[in-house]
Amino acid sequence: MIFGTFERMVAVNLRSHFLTMRYAVPEIAKAGGGAIVNISSIHSRLGAPGLFVSYAATKGAIDTFAAAIILQEYLDATINDK
Repeated sequence: MIFGTFERMVAVNLRSHFLTMRYAVPEIAKAGGGAIVNISSIHSRLGAPGLFVSYAATKGAIDTFAAAIILQEYLDATINDK
């Protein structure tokens, strides 16, 4: 695994979700609730020959990211992770 490839996967696949939720979750909470739909990949759980390990790792992180952020930051908000 090449470090540059891993960094790019984190930037594209994970940081984009972080930045979107950083700005969206407070607005959803102010509006009284809503839903966040994150799309990852089947490879987040199964992996696949020929795919980069970094791809599967970042997609796996997306699977739990929204729920963790909501639990940490907005316990009283009505926001669903779909």
